[in-house]
Amino acid sequence: LNRAIAKVYWRNNEHQKVLDIFREIADKVGKDTPVERAFTLREAAISAAECGDWRLAKEWFLHAKLAANKAHGHNMHAMEIGLGVDEAVADINNSDLREGILLLANALTELTHLDPEATLSTAYCHRVVRHSVLWAYAQITGSYVPIDDEPVKMEAGSCSNPDPKPEIRDLPLAEIDFAWYMLAETEIAAKEDFGILDSLHSRLTKGIIPTSELILRQRIIEMDIKELNPERFAKNFSQYIETRVYVKENLGRLKNTFNPLDVSREKIARLQEYDPFNSVVESTAIETILAYMVNSVLSNSSSHALILKLEKSLTDEFLEEFPGMILFNPSIDLTSTLSEMDYITLTVLRTVSKNPYLEPRALCGASLRLFEWINNSIFAELLVPRFSVWLRNGWKRKLSAERFRLINPRITVPPIEEVISITENSRSFSAKLLLETSAAVGIPLGSEYRDILKALADSTNSSTGDN
Repeated sequence: LNRAIAKVYWRNNEHQKVLDIFREIADKVGKDTPVERAFTLREAAISAAECGDWRLAKEWFLHAKLAANKAHGHNMHAMEIGLGVDEAVADINNSDLREGILLLANALTELTHLDPEATLSTAYCHRVVRHSVLWAYAQITGSYVPIDDEPVKMEAGSCSNPDPKPEIRDLPLAEIDFAWYMLAETEIAAKEDFGILDSLHSRLTKGIIPTSELILRQRIIEMDIKELNPERFAKNFSQYIETRVYVKENLGRLKNTFNPLDVSREKIARLQEYDPFNSVVESTAIETILAYMVNSVLSNSSSHALILKLEKSLTDEFLEEFPGMILFNPSIDLTSTLSEMDYITLTVLRTVSKNPYLEPRALCGASLRLFEWINNSIFAELLVPRFSVWLRNGWKRKLSAERFRLINPRITVPPIEEVISITENSRSFSAKLLLETSAAVGIPLGSEYRDILKALADSTNSSTGDN
């Protein structure tokens, strides 16, 4: 009788009343009928989720899944997988990232045994599991992932929907390996080791996808740079350079032949195969090492020591020459080896890392050079917010103790203070502050660079958030 009453409440979306009933009968309902128990506890779990009790929703999705597993001969495999993903969604909503990601990995593994063309349920299951991985990626990485111009959403219980619409078959089904790559990126963002990344290549059904591999390797090396971890940076350096160089050299072909429904798999050349390192390898390595050096200077007053640790870690990892090692040799004339921008940036880094104190004019000059390099770097999304914090803090100190060094402080200081009060750490903020401070210290800007700064200062789409 209680079950029947709860069903009425459930159909009327009166989830709190359903929840109150199932708190009393969940351990009894459908005990002898696995199919009924699976469907009933699924409804109870959805009600718990609708009431914000994700812990209880997870428990009931789990028991529904166990019941579906016992329902042999009732074509419940797709629903069982879906219930496991519903459980994962509950875990992630309850901040249990480890359990949620592992459940998603288990679901992706199970999909290899489920024919997406067999039934409507299997077609739906394949697509909704991929969608769930996309949702988890957005939730954990903080990325904006739009679906129909709205942030990707995940409704409670949607993965085990027993009555999907036939139109679901019309949606394209991308290769499952894309989901594995996305789940590995999600693990990196969670900052824990769940074994997804380490086992990724063995899980791929057909082999490496170069473009996906590059995105993944970019996330890994960015995390190493962000956390200023020289040992991990050195360990991951080779694979990142290899992958990025391969995609650079084959970008046109990869773009023209890309098909998410049948993506090409290719072998990426190892770094050891380049003998000697070509210009693409060298320039890629130089940009990557410079990004680490820049973040060291922006993040820590002991940046010189951090850079020395990086050199040691790379030397220990390679035991011989490595691409970009010229950056660590102060006795070599780099003017003919580095691009002008890289050379100037390295010179600024060497100066600031050995002497973090800069008087206002020197601070402004160094800032202009660093910002120019950062703004043109593939690591800009990581470095712009950190540069903004460094720049703001530097000028707060200058206004506090050295405003007498500025040109006409009564006129030039108020605009600087107004910009400093902006809370966002973005390209727009940095460009505004650089324009005001360069005027305050009397540094003339080239017309081209001034136009770039003005465009960035006026832009409303240049914010990269508080990375």
